Amino acid sequence: MDRDSGAGIIDVVAALQALGVPIPTTTVMANGPVQFSDVVTLSSTTIPQVSPATPISGSVEFFVNNVSVGSASVNSSGVATINTRILLAAGSYSLRAAFTSSNPDITNSIGTSTLPVSKENAVVTPSASNPTVVKVNSPRGSAGPITLCATVAEETDGNPGDISLATPVNFTLSPVGPGAPSTQIGALNGGGVGGTLTACVALNNVPVNVYNVGVSVGGNNFTGSVGGALGIFDPALKAFKGAGTVVRNGRPGTFIFNVKYRRDGTPQGGLFYAERRSTGFVTLQASPMQSLSVVGNTGVIFGRATVNGVANHTFRAIIVDGGKAARNDRFGLQVISPSGAVVADLTFDPIALRGGNIKR
Repeated sequence: MDRDSGAGIIDVVAALQALGVPIPTTTVMANGPVQFSDVVTLSSTTIPQVSPATPISGSVEFFVNNVSVGSASVNSSGVATINTRILLAAGSYSLRAAFTSSNPDITNSIGTSTLPVSKENAVVTPSASNPTVVKVNSPRGSAGPITLCATVAEETDGNPGDISLATPVNFTLSPVGPGAPSTQIGALNGGGVGGTLTACVALNNVPVNVYNVGVSVGGNNFTGSVGGALGIFDPALKAFKGAGTVVRNGRPGTFIFNVKYRRDGTPQGGLFYAERRSTGFVTLQASPMQSLSVVGNTGVIFGRATVNGVANHTFRAIIVDGGKAARNDRFGLQVISPSGAVVADLTFDPIALRGGNIKR
């Protein structure tokens, strides 16, 4: 800008002031996302549309979802800020900053924006009393009632919200063997700001199977989930045994197992799996066996295992008797480390045998 242009702007400002016409302003408001129950800093900047101008002064009232959350004075740069806690469910909400000038030579103005609100993180913890293996009530029957519980608490961040809003809490049983998932909503107790919510379900008529148990928080205020396992078994069903080889990712694996129930309803037998890799063999030795669940021609062995000498792994083996043609038999594994993480390189869906046989 040359000197003549600068002088022209000053002349415009002087002319407006001489006529008693206030200098117009523009208020701009922009804020990032926030989680439910957290504190957010709302900020606005008010700028005279003609510069240089009389120093700006005044205050800004802030509105979230058309509700006033307070006001703050602008500084010499026209910036005003305020901290406020957001107690709105997940969604997108209107923001408004209304600037009121304390200088008669400067006009009022309004700035608008939106505030994205996301769900707060919740920590879901299964109860230590939840069973992992349950026997059917009678031979060829089902199990229940089975009580499963979990606690729900907000992830610690210094801004606790009302955990009573962490609803519904859903318990989903997804069968590892044949069958369809089912979901039941937990009955709730407790809650409050900074509190703990307890959710429980009573499961009835649960068929024989091994289930992935998922506990998840629904609604629009909190999010969180946890997984577990539940095995339902019937000692009256036949035993499973087998030996064979599988090939996955070009690596050969060999397994052998023989599991049945004693007269007192406790399982006996064992399972061994070894996989040859470029770095050597990886081995899994099952001990102890917790249950064998049989659904049709599919069995799920559930228990503890030692992997390459490290104990306290949890495993489940999915075994399928394909009938007289052994080529239709299948074998699969899932292995969980002592820390609760899935051991990905020892976890695979049932795959057809390269050789061997599975019988029930």
